[in-house]
Amino acid sequence: MTLKYRPEIDGLRAIAVVAVVLYHAEISFLGADWLKGGYIGVDIFFVISGYLITGIIIKELNETGSFSFTGFYERRARRILPALFLVMTASIPLAWNYLLPKAFIDFAGSLLSSLLFASNFYFHFAGQEYAAESSLLKPLLHTWSLSVEEQFYIIFPIILIVGFKYFRQHLNTIFLVGIIASLLLAEWLSRDQQSLAFYTLPTRAWELLIGSMLALFETNGRRNNNPQLALGASALGLGLIVHALVFFDDTLRHPSLLTVSPIIGTSLIIWFARKGEPVTKLLSSPPFVGVGLISYSLYLWHYPIFAFSRITGSFETIGAQLGWISLSVVISVISFYAVEQPFRNRQRISRKMLTTSLTLCLTALLSINIVVIQFSGFVDRLPQILQADFAQSPWLIQKNEDNQFCYGDYGKSDFCLFEAKSTKGVILLIGDSTVGAISNELTLSANALGYDVIPMTSSRCYLLPGFKSMNGSEERRIPNEPCDTSYQEKRLKKIYEHPNATLVIGGLLDSYINGGNAGFMSASNPEETVEERYRETAEELLARNYRIIQLAPFPTTETMVGREVLKWIRSIEEKDQKAVQDFAKVIQITEPYGKFKQRNRRALRLLRSIDHPDFHLLYPHRLFCGRVIEDKCVFNDDENLFFVDIVHPSRKGARMISDQIIRKIQFLDDIESKEELN
Repeated sequence: MTLKYRPEIDGLRAIAVVAVVLYHAEISFLGADWLKGGYIGVDIFFVISGYLITGIIIKELNETGSFSFTGFYERRARRILPALFLVMTASIPLAWNYLLPKAFIDFAGSLLSSLLFASNFYFHFAGQEYAAESSLLKPLLHTWSLSVEEQFYIIFPIILIVGFKYFRQHLNTIFLVGIIASLLLAEWLSRDQQSLAFYTLPTRAWELLIGSMLALFETNGRRNNNPQLALGASALGLGLIVHALVFFDDTLRHPSLLTVSPIIGTSLIIWFARKGEPVTKLLSSPPFVGVGLISYSLYLWHYPIFAFSRITGSFETIGAQLGWISLSVVISVISFYAVEQPFRNRQRISRKMLTTSLTLCLTALLSINIVVIQFSGFVDRLPQILQADFAQSPWLIQKNEDNQFCYGDYGKSDFCLFEAKSTKGVILLIGDSTVGAISNELTLSANALGYDVIPMTSSRCYLLPGFKSMNGSEERRIPNEPCDTSYQEKRLKKIYEHPNATLVIGGLLDSYINGGNAGFMSASNPEETVEERYRETAEELLARNYRIIQLAPFPTTETMVGREVLKWIRSIEEKDQKAVQDFAKVIQITEPYGKFKQRNRRALRLLRSIDHPDFHLLYPHRLFCGRVIEDKCVFNDDENLFFVDIVHPSRKGARMISDQIIRKIQFLDDIESKEELN
């Protein structure tokens, strides 16, 4: 069941897909980003989808008095799945070659969720994870919009058929109520739950339903036939779309009442476009229609192509960006003619052939990615130099006797305790995931010397009682549940249970003070600053006679160390195996030492201001900064990585920091022993 072909709809698709592609390419021209609102292209697609799908269903109901779900979903499968499966299949070898285990597992999870039409939820929750990869490096992130549409296609036909049969005279009202409810929900959620508002069907349904309402109006009468009104309304519609593409940006809450204008613009064009009118002529021209026809393939292909080129470091210049865009277009043309068109043609691909081929592909994709997850991203596929550090996230190595992670709360009744054979004392390790990354190495060293260790580390969780951790940008903060005020109190209570313990405290204090995206902590008392709370906490603990080993912040880099090394090795391993073995002699990842000092100026000044005989400040960054190269912080040597990503120590780095801590504790214990003898 098809509708009368409207070439201007393909023209709208062309605008939408070009906007999305250029937005994801992040191309700057004359020092400016000209399509900062290119993400609106997805919203245009939603309106078009709602319009076309509703038109097809109503046309079938009017002509036959019934509706074939089998036929409907067969058409959806022919339209969506073959090209999608091809893109997924092509992405797997690249993921195998270039993704580190955690990213590979994330890729497999995103693929599985896409096959189940639930990737929008997957990416919503994955985006909340600490140290989550940049969205531009997730090859299948763009499939979230397909999941939204498929969820709509599952629910909406049932609602429409019931409404058409029993409430036909009230369908306009039903649609209008749905639009208003969904839009108001989007407005409300976008204020505090931006990710949830962006990714989920309930907050996107109004865009699809506006398209549906246009189709309903059209079946109840004729579209506008006034040439003067069509001329002005279509031009206004195009103007609203262009305005959104140019002047919207990522800081704007979306979807919300603030972003209604491009939806109105799209609706005006769909409703008022008529043959001979300038906007319709433009959108119906061969270039627009041609791009519109390949828009689905282009949407599918461009994102993984961009993501893998970014991962391999080949997306950095305008020339490279234009080259990858061109490649995306070429592959999309091939995909349209070789895959999309044949599978949409029942004469060429029968229902039986379709079912068989899609079932085989689905089974293979599910199996491959379940195996990837089951085998933890196949660590052994990595070069030897990386295997030890990427078998598990460094802060998730330790588990208790019940096989629960010692990192974070995760529903545990108490903190992990690692007891030594002979107890020289108790070490409480307290901080965020950067400190959690050294926990295993510190525990092994401390236990061997007779110290008990209790790790109390969690995501973005500095020891600041009364403060809770928040994720997201400054405009869009959301709670980081592993570090709320109750966890802070639980941790403080455990400290007080060990009055003679040595407290090792650390983390990204600079981020918490400066409120950067890497770490933001919100106070129960909005008037209290991180610096004030830190000082009060330290003074209180010192007053209780605790010995504090305070760790200055670790060095950080803007380069994902492990991924950079893997990328370099993959680029030369077929040419020079010896260079692979001696990778660090060729590639050395560094950051300016002065940059570290400037970024941590306030944190170091605060820590140095604590003047107490039981407060001992250690500088782990001096293990990596200013030693090998005078003015640089170095993140690897000839044989090892010191950090696995931008901030978390590797096992080697953790051992170096742990040795520094143990040496300090032993030194202080020796002094105390001598004082007792005297």
